[in-house]
Amino acid sequence: MPRVTLVSRTLLDRYEVLAPLGAGGMGEVYRAKDLRLGREVAIKVLPEELSDNAEALARFEREARAIAALSHPNLLAIYDFGADRGVSFAVTELLRGQTLRAALAPGALPWRKAADLGAALAEGLAAAHSRGIVHRDLKPDNVFLTSEGRVKILDFGLARWVRDDSGEEATSAPTTPDPTRPGTVLGTVGYMAPEQVRGEAADARSDIFAFGCLLHEMLTGKPAFTGSSAFDRMAAILRDDPPSPSRESPDVPAELDRVVARCLEKSPARRFASAAELAPLLSGLSSAGASDPTIAAGSGVRSATRRAPRVKSLAIAREITTNLKVTLQPEQKKRLARRYEADKEAYPLYLKGRYHWNKATIPGLKKALEYFEQAIEKDPAYGLAWAGVSDCYAMLGMDRYAALPPKEAYPKAKAAARKALEIDDALAEGH
Repeated sequence: MPRVTLVSRTLLDRYEVLAPLGAGGMGEVYRAKDLRLGREVAIKVLPEELSDNAEALARFEREARAIAALSHPNLLAIYDFGADRGVSFAVTELLRGQTLRAALAPGALPWRKAADLGAALAEGLAAAHSRGIVHRDLKPDNVFLTSEGRVKILDFGLARWVRDDSGEEATSAPTTPDPTRPGTVLGTVGYMAPEQVRGEAADARSDIFAFGCLLHEMLTGKPAFTGSSAFDRMAAILRDDPPSPSRESPDVPAELDRVVARCLEKSPARRFASAAELAPLLSGLSSAGASDPTIAAGSGVRSATRRAPRVKSLAIAREITTNLKVTLQPEQKKRLARRYEADKEAYPLYLKGRYHWNKATIPGLKKALEYFEQAIEKDPAYGLAWAGVSDCYAMLGMDRYAALPPKEAYPKAKAAARKALEIDDALAEGH
């Protein structure tokens, strides 16, 4: 049967094609309307020249099955898959916004924004990896930033299901066989892990290498590995270590340098073992600032050495003012001490709350909320604990977590922040 030509108002099954959205070597994307459900969707079809290509059809089906096996806010959602009059198509959610490639066109992103995007991207990768799916082609073109502020991972056309030692599939979703064999180079030059360049099998740690390339590019505005030819870029991946992001952007904290460096280790064994480790690290860096969570060099985890207790910090502050011969008025002295004078039982509870809050996971946020509320029970006038409650509700209501409806979470966050400022109107955390 000859293939139908897709123009405006063409019908594919129950979908009405409205307008083209874009095209690439492996697909054409159109905006369409689902006539049964009355919603707009995106339809991806194979280019006409590949419609009879068995390998291209297999990859197209593999991508649809890979996406269908996943469900996560940071992964593209698929609604349907089928064929009509010679056209194989996949129906996905319609995204509005731009690719990360387009967002990077003006140059580097502010480091906190890069860390936020990286955290969301890591959460999406972790969800895929938890189902045994390796992306194998992570690059700026395959990351989409929606107009609502969400991050979506696209194009699972090269995705691979990894098997466990028993030989069973790591996911129960039906799959098509991976047609590639050892020795086949798959991916995009400049973002492939060394093992991919060598044609070896890729696993989740290969995606982490590509993630490091993306994070480096977000922080510097430049690719991690460059060269005048594809061969030069592949050689650089095997041989070179890119400059630390802070050399290009001095405001980038050293902790982020170390995260990028560990992602880009040549040996998979030296990289982060899981994308799930990356999300809380990056969220913690972004939300608490570079000086709060310390990352042990070469380990990628927080060191056992944490900030000195608040009381000690107050004595660092008083010593400085004394040495500088600064004269504080009585009210200023009172303000300096106010935020640190907590009940002896409340302060450890607050520290435990911050520890769990910095994990940036739903269980961690809920546990943190428990500790902050316990601290308030011990000391109702403890402003920092009220600020902690506000932070928890604010994050639980975010799209990234969707643990509470925003209409419920945000008023509680605002009320707790106001309570913190009633106690101490100079409290930075409250503001």
